[in-house]
Amino acid sequence: MKYAWMVLALAMLTVGCGVEVETKSTPTEESTENKTSLVVPADATHVSLLVPKMECPVACWPKVKETLERQPGVTNVVLAPQKDENVIDNPQVEIEVAEGFDADKALAAVAEAGFSGSTVVAAK
Repeated sequence: MKYAWMVLALAMLTVGCGVEVETKSTPTEESTENKTSLVVPADATHVSLLVPKMECPVACWPKVKETLERQPGVTNVVLAPQKDENVIDNPQVEIEVAEGFDADKALAAVAEAGFSGSTVVAAK
């Protein structure tokens, strides 16, 4: 019985998250929130993004990871450490970047994937 409740809870979480991920953002005032909050130096090798709409590790995190991995100049994408591997309580993504990375284009791609409102929180 305990297993059945866990499966039901996971299914509900996945379905709810899947709906959010499938939502496409349209060019509105909301998409202007996806601008870099810090200047990313041209020689940066590491960028941290805050993705507040990334709420679950089952559907949201893989979608964000795949979206960022397709961006020019991205060499590695890692989810920040979480307190519980089944819940995203720290929606921060760590990205290793090389020449050709454009933070504004990466944020626009993440927004297009359904995660608007994301920002750069660190770059070095």
